[in-house]
Amino acid sequence: MRTTHPGRLLIISALAFAGFVMVGQLFGAFGSSATDKAEAEQSKALLAEIGKYRNWKLVNPTPVMMNPRAAAACAIAFPRNPHETAWASVYVNPKGTSAMMAESHPAFPEGSIIVKEKLHSEDSKDPVVLTVMIKREKGYNPESRDWEYLVLDGPATKIVERGKLSKCNECHEKYEDTDFVTMRYLNPKPYLP
Repeated sequence: MRTTHPGRLLIISALAFAGFVMVGQLFGAFGSSATDKAEAEQSKALLAEIGKYRNWKLVNPTPVMMNPRAAAACAIAFPRNPHETAWASVYVNPKGTSAMMAESHPAFPEGSIIVKEKLHSEDSKDPVVLTVMIKREKGYNPESRDWEYLVLDGPATKIVERGKLSKCNECHEKYEDTDFVTMRYLNPKPYLP
């Protein structure tokens, strides 16, 4: 008597296929997890560094009123307007302090970080949102003099948006003479752009 095993062959084939799929997903998950973990660690380190911004040079000794036109421009570009509050204080890390405070036509060095905290009122102690510029390596973002733009929550615990944000660059490119940095907070008249 001749026995055929098409059912067994079908089951073995299905199990082999399922095994290949599971192994592929397993390796894919490990690769993705490692990448995600590295990015999370990088973001955590960056947030820790930015979180120290109040130990840096305070550029304007008192908060400066934001320019309503700048606020309106950001309202169009961002889902949540980072300039929605009326007042701002600006800080610069040690690497960028000389360029910010001593040069009329600065070229900020790589590693410079500028934090603009947005406040609801002139006497607010807690910012609602932070906007950040980080000068990256040459070639990172040539259209914006190699600046990376970030939007963070007020306590600097979460990065809301980050990267070569063209919507930020559109405003900052007006400040070509000052390396794409708005420096009117050094001598405000009457609003900070």
